[in-house]
Amino acid sequence: ITLDWGTQLLDYVAYHRDHAAGAAVPEGYFGFLKELPLAPLPGGSPAENTRVVRLLNSYQNRLAPSGTLSPDPAAAGRLYALAAAELGSTPLRDLAMYQLLSWKLDDDLPGVLAAYPTFRALNQDSAYARSLHTVLAKRVVLAVGRPAPAFSLRDNTGRVVALQDLRGKVVYLDFWGTWCPPCMKEITGFSHELKQKFEGRDVVFVYISVGDVEAKWQQVLATQHLTSPNSVHLRQPKEAQVAFDYQINAYPTYWLIGRDGRILDMQAPRPSDGPKTVAALEAALQQ
Repeated sequence: ITLDWGTQLLDYVAYHRDHAAGAAVPEGYFGFLKELPLAPLPGGSPAENTRVVRLLNSYQNRLAPSGTLSPDPAAAGRLYALAAAELGSTPLRDLAMYQLLSWKLDDDLPGVLAAYPTFRALNQDSAYARSLHTVLAKRVVLAVGRPAPAFSLRDNTGRVVALQDLRGKVVYLDFWGTWCPPCMKEITGFSHELKQKFEGRDVVFVYISVGDVEAKWQQVLATQHLTSPNSVHLRQPKEAQVAFDYQINAYPTYWLIGRDGRILDMQAPRPSDGPKTVAALEAALQQ
């Protein structure tokens, strides 16, 4: 059995989860791990071995096969025990746990916070400790329930619009760019219908263009007929750092901000998610 084959079997867990209505993999599925040379894996330092790093990244599907971490702090101890049994109390275990918690920061912050004390107590790699501490401290600032970072930008008519001006409405915030094909697919193919569904209601669709020159941005807004009564189109100039404040590292990224200006969802569904996005906005209106 090879490391690449083991990685594929671990990756299948995520595929099964997404395509089998959340059903668990069969009991005993992970028995193949006993056939892998997991403790120790070849290649010296795991960080220098691409195959090892790839397998340990996929190993998160073993540690969290449901895709989420438990909010129970005691669960992290059980994860460490499992990883130690299969990887040994080695740098491999520490890298696997570090990768798991790092990957879950965006979509499972409560689970990461619950596991973090155990990570601090059992992790033996100071570089992983510093890295996760730094990223977690930044991410906590943007946790659900915290005030959304303030911003003030000019819209396509030259008017200055601040987030504070939108208080009392649910804000569906879209970080995008005309240079980004997935962004353009969403904003031209799906956003119009979504905006129509919420016309006349307390929802405002705010689009912040990042990395665009004004002429190109204005041209796309006009030719694609993107403006509407319930949308606000803003552009971030080079000297502004709104995307930095929101820790945007992928485009498009969608946020939901409540009527009170507090974060509801930092990974909101896309317009193309259809009913899921509508349900998220309806739920936000009820809060």
